[in-house]
Amino acid sequence: MANGAPEQALDAPPRERRRARVVTYAAVSVLLVAALVQVDAWPVTAYRLFSNARTADGVSLTLWAEGLDGERTDLRPPAGEVLGMTTHLYRQLEDADPAHARELVGAWLELAGVRPGDVSQVVLERTTWRMDAETREKHETGRAVVAVVRP
Repeated sequence: MANGAPEQALDAPPRERRRARVVTYAAVSVLLVAALVQVDAWPVTAYRLFSNARTADGVSLTLWAEGLDGERTDLRPPAGEVLGMTTHLYRQLEDADPAHARELVGAWLELAGVRPGDVSQVVLERTTWRMDAETREKHETGRAVVAVVRP
């Protein structure tokens, strides 16, 4: 090996090459089938690393408590707090029957430390936004009331 090139491997016999192809094709086939049918069984899984595609457009939900004096209080908690773990339930509020909606709102008010007697209504708003590619700032493009609940 005077020229520094890696040593050439001897050609494998045809039987070993055939076996290697079968194993490779089988492994790739199992992975493709798992991805197509969304199998989540170790060690083959279709688990997604990201929950959704990241684009310049976005939607967020905001839960507001409107006081008797008209003042609005954002009920979204700081990240990591207990209330933050229940924001996925915001979508249920839109279709919930009145009793269940009041129950959800009551729990969110309690966790946020807001007395239900001081609140005239709780409003769930959907805000659409677009992020500027250069400045990375979000610019609101629309706002709509999704649900209104009176505690």
